[in-house]
Amino acid sequence: MPRQKRHPVLIALGSNQQAAIRMAEAADRLMSLLSNVECSRAIHTLPIGIDSPPFLNSLVRGYTQLSAEELEKELKTMEHQLGRTDEDKQRGIIAIDADLLRYDDRRFHEKDWERPYIKELINEFKE
Repeated sequence: MPRQKRHPVLIALGSNQQAAIRMAEAADRLMSLLSNVECSRAIHTLPIGIDSPPFLNSLVRGYTQLSAEELEKELKTMEHQLGRTDEDKQRGIIAIDADLLRYDDRRFHEKDWERPYIKELINEFKE
């Protein structure tokens, strides 16, 4: 049986509602989706583009055998299970946000790569 390819991924997590609890829950769930998981520290940031309380943000790096599309679907399912709703988003409440930033060499959410906290946190990972 051929060995499945492991894809390196980078995921951004953010929350502005019960943030420490939601971020910990999201990191725990990512442990079941990814292997060799590393988490950056979490830092508080001001909201960008929405009127809301400050966010807690972190990055998660690991490997998956899922396709990029399958992983993104799993991230959206996780967001929903952890309490994210469209109604809350319209009010500036984000229970959890999980965005795939990198899959193999493919980058997603290009604008996020320019955010100071992403640049700061990505440097915490050993290459």
